[in-house]
Amino acid sequence: MPGPLAAVVVRDQAAALTQALGQLPREQRDAFLLQIEGDLSVEEVATITQSSFETTKSRLRYARTKLRELLSEYA
Repeated sequence: MPGPLAAVVVRDQAAALTQALGQLPREQRDAFLLQIEGDLSVEEVATITQSSFETTKSRLRYARTKLRELLSEYA
C-alpha cells in the first residue's frame, strides 16, 4: 500500500498532466486523448476526428512534444 508521500506525488503528477493537457490546442488534445484513453490507432483517430492521416499524425506528434516540455520535471 502506497504511503502518504506517494499519494501526494501521484496527485501532483495528475494535476500537472491535467494542466498540461489544458494548454494544448483542442485538436491536439482531442487526438491525444482519443489515442491514449481510447487505445485507438492513428487511422481510427483520423476517422473519428474527420481529419487526414497525416494531419492526425502531426497533431499527435505536436501534442507529445508539448507535453514532454511541460512535464519535463516529472520525467
